[in-house]
Amino acid sequence: MPNAVLEYSANLAAEADISALVKALGARFRESGDVFPVGGVRIRAIGYDDYEVGDGSPENGFVVLTCKIAVGRPEAVKKAFFDDVFELVKAHFAALYARRPLSLTLYVEEIPEGTSYKHNNLHARKPGET
Repeated sequence: MPNAVLEYSANLAAEADISALVKALGARFRESGDVFPVGGVRIRAIGYDDYEVGDGSPENGFVVLTCKIAVGRPEAVKKAFFDDVFELVKAHFAALYARRPLSLTLYVEEIPEGTSYKHNNLHARKPGET
């Protein structure tokens, strides 16, 4: 792990370069040192055409990043890492945030031991290996 899902209102798609954010998040998780194993990184994005935000104005937008991680990391490590991730998300949307109503949210969920099943050969790969 981590598994990260970036959900967003479709009214942001034309201006937000979601693909670039997915890549930036993937890079940030991969560069975490020993916080997260590279073979466990999963980042994906889902845009929603049907949504309601705040007062219902069609200008309102939302982004919710939910990161699911295994238990066991010290609180200080998680806080420092996810503070940095949230700053990355805020920086990515700074221009949009300055000109339109926008809600940015980050959730971190820890998956209790024994409640996650995985079958994965990605950990054995070396970077760039085919």
